[in-house]
Amino acid sequence: MRKQHQKLLSDRLQSIFYRLLEEKSGTISVLSFAKEAQISGDEAKHYLDAKAKEFNATFDVNPQGGVYYHFHI
Repeated sequence: MRKQHQKLLSDRLQSIFYRLLEEKSGTISVLSFAKEAQISGDEAKHYLDAKAKEFNATFDVNPQGGVYYHFHI
């Protein structure tokens, strides 16, 4: 049961991730991903950090401290 829940969560996050990539032309903020996925900021940052490593993405920090990931699509 727990394994099935993890799989559903993983699938949902991946779906949201790819949709946002398309909508935002490859640039995703931690806040926008957390809001869209309804997860905490820490969870969103961890997920995006892993995807950034997987896809060799870059990131920027704005003056207010917001992190933006740039995936080259």
